[in-house]
Amino acid sequence: MLNKRIIKNLLNVKHTIIDDVKMTADNSLVVHVHPSKGHQCRCGICGKKSKFYDNGRGRRQWRSCDFNSTMVYLEADAPRVKCKDHGVVTASVPWARHKSRFTYDFEQLVAWLSLNCSKKAVSQLLRISWNTIGPIIIRIKASLDPNPNSRFDGLKRIGIDETSYRKGHKYMTVVVNHDTGKVIWVAKGHGKSVLTKFFELLIKEQRKSIEHVTADGARWIALCVEEYCPTAVRCIDPFHVVQWAMDAVD
Repeated sequence: MLNKRIIKNLLNVKHTIIDDVKMTADNSLVVHVHPSKGHQCRCGICGKKSKFYDNGRGRRQWRSCDFNSTMVYLEADAPRVKCKDHGVVTASVPWARHKSRFTYDFEQLVAWLSLNCSKKAVSQLLRISWNTIGPIIIRIKASLDPNPNSRFDGLKRIGIDETSYRKGHKYMTVVVNHDTGKVIWVAKGHGKSVLTKFFELLIKEQRKSIEHVTADGARWIALCVEEYCPTAVRCIDPFHVVQWAMDAVD
């Protein structure tokens, strides 16, 4: 029991019962698990309690974070349930997202590494196929931002800027919400035609609620703000104010 408790803590899983632990011939660690009673027979999409339908395709494995150099898998039955809203679907499990073959912690690790490494480096380090990294990031984005349009509700103070990437050869336009400190919109390129796409995503009430817009001195930003948020106060960032003052002194 002590070993199972230690392994459960290392796996960082909740509502999960460990049945057995085995080493395979290729030195992988396979942990046999099942959901606790309260988390069985739930719809994989909405999580609601549903009726058991069948055993699905039998047992399934989910890749977990490695224990040092040892690859770790969680193995469990994957029954199907009949949800009133979504029909027959695979039952949810408390350690992984629906339609994923990786645990929550593993996908979180992939996403974090992807922000700092190339796909090739992440693939080699975690010993996964490079083309599985994209779908993992998509699943995490969907779970963190289930309703993208809600990001535009209650906007009062926003910031607009352009930034370069890939050694300055390409540009993207970024809009942030100053009240939450979060990025709410990003698009490739820069200029009035690009920023116009952001303002056209907002309904009339959302544009009207914007009170302050911070930006640099770019004329295309000023034109967009004047057109879509004429009552908003434009604020120039201190960096450019100092730069212009120094240029004037020179």
